[in-house]
Amino acid sequence: MTMRPPTLIPRHLPSPSAVLSSVPSLLSLSTSCGWTHYGAAEWSFLANAGEVDGWVIDDNDGSLGVDKVDNDSGGGLLLGSILRVKYNTEVDESSTSGGHIWGLGMMLVDPKARRLGLGKALLRVAMDQCYSDDGGDHDSTILLGSATDLGRLMYEKMGYENMGGVTFLGRDANDAAPQPFESECFVKLFRCEDANFENSFNMLCDLDCQATGLDRTSTLRAALEVPGSVGALAFERNRIDTPIGAAVATPMPETGSFSIGPFVGDKMTVRTLVHSLASEVAGSGNPWPSITVKIFENKVLEGELSSLGFKVKSNVCYMTHEGKSLPRDKSRHLGLIHPTLG
Repeated sequence: MTMRPPTLIPRHLPSPSAVLSSVPSLLSLSTSCGWTHYGAAEWSFLANAGEVDGWVIDDNDGSLGVDKVDNDSGGGLLLGSILRVKYNTEVDESSTSGGHIWGLGMMLVDPKARRLGLGKALLRVAMDQCYSDDGGDHDSTILLGSATDLGRLMYEKMGYENMGGVTFLGRDANDAAPQPFESECFVKLFRCEDANFENSFNMLCDLDCQATGLDRTSTLRAALEVPGSVGALAFERNRIDTPIGAAVATPMPETGSFSIGPFVGDKMTVRTLVHSLASEVAGSGNPWPSITVKIFENKVLEGELSSLGFKVKSNVCYMTHEGKSLPRDKSRHLGLIHPTLG
């Protein structure tokens, strides 16, 4: 049976609440794409992770055998999706220099509806809106944080350039923790329920902003508000007032893992942070069997993490439209929160 091409009119999900209300449909779409590890909790986390919106393509014409889609319930059948997150490049909101950083991700197309132009239509409408929202002067930087081989050719045709690799690493959370090692810094853990949480959280946000050039306050708060999450700050032993590194570990129930990211610091600071968080997760009776990290490709840091029991699971690339560089501090090692969120 030949499928009729669907109407290629992406529908805007204009706010985090609109994305959240569509989670049942998005969950069905990701499952049909084979992404069974993306459950309702992870979709909800993305919806709540800052200034997030998105676009979907509904099966309004019955291309997949559905005569009518109830868009209001959020439970209708979707053919495709894409999410967008906005980051300010200056914490000072009064600044007018440059555009924003826009992260695009979760671009999914139902396998039965591929090769019909849906992916291109979704990406085009999201890109056009990014530039329109920033005044149409192309000062914006549009980032694809995880570009797989499946979509890379299309991205390149639409003006995206490969800016580097992203490495996914993992280890068994129940493995015996590596032996303690000498470190010139010590780590302080913190959680949302702590009395001095806001002070620790502000230090984390400051370090993250210095390393990325972005204000990711809302995204970092969303990560730490996930039940079971823990943050970490690293300090020099002789100077406990100013942190030199930071990290967050967030449980992802559907993937069966604790994800450590973001993290920032030099290689030994990152190693100490990851060691401390991995030991905390392993010793907390957590029900998730694995710990994962996602890093900008770096063989030196990869080697440091391998000494903690992490093994490379996969590699992808990150791309930006027109090859624009990201405002990050390349002297610091960076771990990603999530491929969509950077």
